[in-house]
Amino acid sequence: MHKLSLYRLKMHPFHIFIYTIIFFLFLGCKEKDEIYERPSWLENPAYQVLESLGRFSSYLQCVDRTEYAKVLKGAGLYTVFAPNDEAFNTFLQKKSYTSVTDIPDDEVKKIVAYSIVYSKWTSEHLADKFVDNLYVTGAFKRKTAYYTLPYRDPGFNNNWVFDETGNGSVSYIMSNYQVLITMQNYKYLPVFSAEYFNSFPIPLTASDYNTFFPNSAYNGKNVQDGVILTENIPAENGIIHEVSTVNEPMNNMDIVLQQNEQYSKFKSLLDFKQNDEYVYKVYVEAPQELLDEVFKKMMPDSNITQLYIKSYGATGIAFSPIADNIYSESTGTYDSESNGYTLFVPTNTVLDEYINKRLLRYYTRLEDMPTDIIGTLINTHMSENLIWPSFFQGSLNSTGEYLNGEGNMGSPFDGAGILDKKMASNGFIYLIDHVLKSRFFETVYSEIYLNPSHSLLNRAYVNFYINGLREDLMKCVLNGYTSERYTMLNFSDKILTDDGFSYNSVSSQFEHKDISDQTICNSRLQRLIRSHIFPGLKNSEINSEIVSFDDLPEITQYEGWKFINNLYGDVVRYKNNQMQAAGNIEDETFVTLTQVNDTFNNGQVYNVDKLLQYSPRETSSGDGRFKDLTLWQYLSRARTQNPNVSIFVNYVERCLKTNPDANDLDGIKAENFYTVLMPTNSAMNTAISNGLIQVLDSVNTNHKEYLAEATRFVNSHFLQGTVYPDDGLPYLYPVNPLSPNRALISTLLKINDEALDLTNERTFIEVSKTASGLLNFVPQNITLGSKILVTGTTSGLVRVTRGGVLGSTVPNNFRSNRIACKAVLHEVNNYITFTLSNP
Repeated sequence: MHKLSLYRLKMHPFHIFIYTIIFFLFLGCKEKDEIYERPSWLENPAYQVLESLGRFSSYLQCVDRTEYAKVLKGAGLYTVFAPNDEAFNTFLQKKSYTSVTDIPDDEVKKIVAYSIVYSKWTSEHLADKFVDNLYVTGAFKRKTAYYTLPYRDPGFNNNWVFDETGNGSVSYIMSNYQVLITMQNYKYLPVFSAEYFNSFPIPLTASDYNTFFPNSAYNGKNVQDGVILTENIPAENGIIHEVSTVNEPMNNMDIVLQQNEQYSKFKSLLDFKQNDEYVYKVYVEAPQELLDEVFKKMMPDSNITQLYIKSYGATGIAFSPIADNIYSESTGTYDSESNGYTLFVPTNTVLDEYINKRLLRYYTRLEDMPTDIIGTLINTHMSENLIWPSFFQGSLNSTGEYLNGEGNMGSPFDGAGILDKKMASNGFIYLIDHVLKSRFFETVYSEIYLNPSHSLLNRAYVNFYINGLREDLMKCVLNGYTSERYTMLNFSDKILTDDGFSYNSVSSQFEHKDISDQTICNSRLQRLIRSHIFPGLKNSEINSEIVSFDDLPEITQYEGWKFINNLYGDVVRYKNNQMQAAGNIEDETFVTLTQVNDTFNNGQVYNVDKLLQYSPRETSSGDGRFKDLTLWQYLSRARTQNPNVSIFVNYVERCLKTNPDANDLDGIKAENFYTVLMPTNSAMNTAISNGLIQVLDSVNTNHKEYLAEATRFVNSHFLQGTVYPDDGLPYLYPVNPLSPNRALISTLLKINDEALDLTNERTFIEVSKTASGLLNFVPQNITLGSKILVTGTTSGLVRVTRGGVLGSTVPNNFRSNRIACKAVLHEVNNYITFTLSNP
């Protein structure tokens, strides 16, 4: 019989199945010990490895007294930062223990659990973290097996308390016990590696480490205040790093503050009570099932019958000082391995002094103050990031101010008055010899924020301008704005209520006794607010700050009145410490100003005894009290009181007042601002003589071409968008820093000409100031490349005519600077025209 070679043998699938069974039956006949015999190449578990090295006997004695002996002897994947015997000898001497057996059991458990880190981290990956399924450099803390337990809190009647150390609400953590224990309360071991220090655009240096550990040399492989002596010792269940120190879990910020008397005043703010209730921290009793299912099993010998969950930051502080599980707002995830908080704590003396001098100007005690003020003081000293010394100079606090008050131009860390430095488990604590400045307390807005008599005004800013004007009024050197200045006129709650305003706390809306429409009520209050603000700039190139209204240029022709625009855009006038807006002029009321005797870093503050009214207020009742006079009504009055401009106003009436029964003008919108240039009668007669317009009798609907040319002429003298008073300032106020004394303003005239291919083409006038503060008005050409399509011309230099009307007995009857609602009327000596070129 011939033997078949194997490669020629063809097997049926059934035969393959039979042979497979025979093969495994054959294996089953072998000794089980041979099959499961430990491979010779496999390392021993961490416990045995440490035991074999012979220099970790003290550490292993500690391990043997805990449940972690099974961990280090068993399966899993861990990184063990094992202190050698020399490290333990130093530790025992420091603690005055004669031997390892003297270390209390609770302390032993902390030491061992804190030395065991989850997952396997070789030395070259100690700076890695897991982001979007990838390991990236950027971590300096490793999650350990140690987590905090309940404790008796002397600040809460010595009750059993458990810290809520994450970012979740108390109700959430109590409904998810697994999250409470396994996610939030673990401690992290800091590992300061060269890879982490070099991961920043500007690397950290040894001084950043030595700031917190001055007695340890930085070598790029530091663990807490020690170093890795031998790295990457392999074990079956992970990796071992031999370290030079016995590391104990760091305390969180809350505990650090409790342990140092120098921090006691600031700690009292965090523990602030109002009506005998904590404001910034909360104690909520844990349900019985949480106590039974979790804590009684964790601490069976403690006899805990009642437990409270403690949390911070539910109402108004930037972060919780007990939070070890750090939440990142930027990523929306927990980032405890690389992130942390920073707390700057003023000494008790300077903090007391600042509170008494700055915050208690209008209160007798802190308990009477709105809690958001105290919260702001706390938040000013908090940063939701780790502020390493190298990064101090350009870093901000949680309220957006530079920590050194000036940013990159300010003091570096070494010159910033930092008296002491502590590293807590959740961040850095710096003791400082001063109070950090807040824009809420130092700017012009602080007078509203801190003064209880302005509570309605403060509420209005929060309702209407919390991310707009309110922030503008707090622009200052503290948050990087060195040029911004504001002069504010503040009105009290009484003035607002006397005017008819009130605040409905249920609807969170302002109301007015004479205004039923909510939108109208809101818009009126918003305009009043902006009417009492005067913005400015102050730098090396320009200074437009209104330090005092007495310092405004005095133009004698206006009988001592000085003129200025408010933030809303209206013109007001000032004389003898009194001010008037258009409505005050109509009502013959005067607003008296009293400067607040305080220093603000971005301007001046005055209090007023009544409101600047932009429309008549005193002479009517109901909704009629708020009806603005129209631009036509002011023009009509100007024609009567100043005959020098009567011809121009007559043309305005003929061309733009198409409805004789109304007080409106065609093309004039109530929401717009206007500067109206009224040529004198002499200038108007010159325009008629030159054929630019026809005599008024010929300007009517029977002569449409005459009406059209006269309308174009009239519209050329209405500048829309901005009110330009004759204020005598050498720049256009408010100042545009890019062009302080020159601006292009469109007129009411729009060109339509099919031959020139112009459709609703706007016309512009350049408004400028001379060095002596005189206004100039120059019409601009409309061009296409080098071709002039429309020519802007004047009959001469267009200037405002100052002074009163000769022979008039009407008080304050000026030829220019006639204040209207959202407008100013000027008599000018020449006219403006725009002439179309031939196609």
